Amino acid sequence: MVEAKKTIRFMLNTFYGTPGANEFHSRTFQNSKNFYSAIQRLQKLSLNNKIIKEKSPLFIFSAGWRSGSTFLQRICTTSDRIIWGEPYAYSEPFQRMRDQVTPFTNLEWPDTHFFASSRSLDSLNQQWIANLYPEISEMLSAHCAYIHYLFEKPALRLGYKSWGIKEVRWNMNTALYLKLIFPEAKFLFLVRNPRNAWDSYKRRGKHWFWSWPDHMVKTPTQFGAIWATLAKEFAELHHLVDGFLVRYEDLKNSDTFNKLQSYLNFNITKPKDISLIGTSKTNYSAYDKDRSIKFVQYIENFQLRLKVKKIADRYGYKL
Repeated sequence: MVEAKKTIRFMLNTFYGTPGANEFHSRTFQNSKNFYSAIQRLQKLSLNNKIIKEKSPLFIFSAGWRSGSTFLQRICTTSDRIIWGEPYAYSEPFQRMRDQVTPFTNLEWPDTHFFASSRSLDSLNQQWIANLYPEISEMLSAHCAYIHYLFEKPALRLGYKSWGIKEVRWNMNTALYLKLIFPEAKFLFLVRNPRNAWDSYKRRGKHWFWSWPDHMVKTPTQFGAIWATLAKEFAELHHLVDGFLVRYEDLKNSDTFNKLQSYLNFNITKPKDISLIGTSKTNYSAYDKDRSIKFVQYIENFQLRLKVKKIADRYGYKL
């Protein structure tokens, strides 16, 4: 009987792994969701990094497409500041660097003896060096150097003293990562009524990638899920990066404009002075061309409302 139980246990381990391994995997996976804990840990471990504290770019976050992010980008673009627009979006440069931070949610990694600074550097070939790391501050400096060469240096070459980036795919984890790299950066978070944003998006053909090549946004359910996730994060967490949250519908309000300019601490263009620029030819879907098909529109709106209503209500949006 004992041997039978032992055999069954070993068989289960063969198919599912040991209980200890499964418990560790589950705990690690749950901890990985607390990205802010990784940021706090890295802040303590890296301490003073002079390279990253001298930069103050502007980052514009939008809750998905067709939310007026380009309008806000143009408002913030000045004679000495360029705001890059969704640069190399399919390559996801910032998301991929951000994801390098996530493993630091695991407090058991990396071990202190992994770092070269903890070793005697004499006769390294006589030591166990399977895991040998540069310092964490050097890793973050390398991130900063990458961003410098890709975004800041080209801005300077073009004659701009300052720079920034506008994106529609970034979440709050990306904002926290950027705050770690650039503590003096400014962060704008933009939302728009999701019904209006979706109506605009679908008239553009519904063929943009949230994450290339796997996740194309083609339906109101997909669009609404993205909007709701980002809008909720922006509302609840923008204060963690000292950010400024604004609705697209309020941008032309003089009080909102004054608060925005005060937050940025540099002169920006008044919305009324931004000229209207025609967009490329609209790729209407089949039922968009026939406005008599009200039933399809009703189904679309129903799908969208299921995803966004709770968060939209918090912003005062009527759907």
